[in-house]
Amino acid sequence: MTSRVTLYHLRLIFGVVLLSLFMTSHASPLVRRNTGDATNYTPGLGSCGQTNTEADMVVAVHTPQCGKQISATYQGKTIKVKVVDTCPACAEGDLDLSPAAFGQWADASAYGPGRLHGVQWNYV
Repeated sequence: MTSRVTLYHLRLIFGVVLLSLFMTSHASPLVRRNTGDATNYTPGLGSCGQTNTEADMVVAVHTPQCGKQISATYQGKTIKVKVVDTCPACAEGDLDLSPAAFGQWADASAYGPGRLHGVQWNYV
């Protein structure tokens, strides 16, 4: 009889531990970090249906993600931009930034066509 009670308690404890692990893993999902190149473009009427200017902190990405916010870091400096357009010519993981956003990291004229390598970013 004692071994049955002990086995019951072990199963109960094991169940609680599994439930705790499940709840913890779903409470704080892993953040997917993307790495790619950043280029600059002149925004206008974007594929998301809104018009933006060169002064806006906006970005175009490869696949439609209208309205999402992105936090991007290059050489230790982080910026936040809003997705307002698509960039079919961009590779998956690349960002096409407005001049205001790109200018937070570099002067486009100092980098030829305006391409920065190794930008890390994620949706926030």
